[in-house]
Amino acid sequence: MRNFIRKMEDKAIKNERLSYEEGCRLIQAEGPDIIDLISSANRVRQHFCGDQVNLCSISNAKSGNCSENCSFCSQSAYHGTAIDTYPLTSSEKLVSEAKAAAGHNAEAFGVVVAWWGLREGPDLDAILERIRALSAAGHTRTDASLGSQR
Repeated sequence: MRNFIRKMEDKAIKNERLSYEEGCRLIQAEGPDIIDLISSANRVRQHFCGDQVNLCSISNAKSGNCSENCSFCSQSAYHGTAIDTYPLTSSEKLVSEAKAAAGHNAEAFGVVVAWWGLREGPDLDAILERIRALSAAGHTRTDASLGSQR
């Protein structure tokens, strides 16, 4: 497997696409081969990105009571997880958090929320107001993860 991993590394560095079958073989790495795969992936990253690290920060701007029952998510109303539950964070608090993140050299500030199926209406209006406030403040690039659309 080690030789195959190195062959795929060389292919990636030459900017050649790996086939579906080659990708499937790589994800079957086990035991010590996983370390070889991680090292190889790091060399590919180094080739294309160098040593630069880009920092970002996120704010969980609405926590808990999500109406969906995703088995992996602790924020679902269906799970008895002991998490803080709160409504959508204010624009002022998000701007303050973005400013603090920028002070720690974050290039981006992401707003994440616990909901599903965001549609036109009060929730969308509220999150847009917050994103506009963050963009206007200009401390960092503003990103968002606003749940899935149904």
